Amino acid sequence: AILERAADFRSGGWARALSQANLANEALRSEVSRLTAELAAVQKQNEIKTAAPRPYRYFLAGVFSQYPFNTGHRLIIDAGSADGLKPGMPVLVTREIFLGRLLKVGAQTSEVITIFDPSWQEPVRIGDKDIEGVLKGGREPQIDFISKDGNPAVGDLVKNFSSQYPLRLSIGEISEVVDEANAPFKKAGLSFSYQVNFLRN
Repeated sequence: AILERAADFRSGGWARALSQANLANEALRSEVSRLTAELAAVQKQNEIKTAAPRPYRYFLAGVFSQYPFNTGHRLIIDAGSADGLKPGMPVLVTREIFLGRLLKVGAQTSEVITIFDPSWQEPVRIGDKDIEGVLKGGREPQIDFISKDGNPAVGDLVKNFSSQYPLRLSIGEISEVVDEANAPFKKAGLSFSYQVNFLRN
């Protein structure tokens, strides 16, 4: 009887276990394919151009108000088309620190979408080794799509690598690295040298 039950387990139990393992592997492969395709789409949309750096002119503006209130997702500044501003222009905290871009431009005021907006998504590089990643916005922005082979460390500088803005502007520093065993990519949290809710001018 014992031998019969063992045979039953070999013929049935192992087959079921193998089937479940195959399903799990297939689901993981599907998730890796989805994430890889998403990463490729972001990289293609923001393909880096190797043209010579252009000189930039800077315009100092104050934060008129925040939109809708204290979320930091959107800001209203006291400058607009009368000052030569156009939608899509980058917005900086300082000449080295990237904050966002002009979304809507009026004659005297403009709306800024910041990296704290949930829709924000841009390619970045991490640390001296230029580890690739994608900045995903939100109340607490994070870096996604970091290769398992990449080894970012807490304190590493995160730099903009989108062709839409001046290259290598500082975004923040790595505050933590998350490497889940079953996840196809690493993630990282960010810390900032400023508080967006207290930006004034």
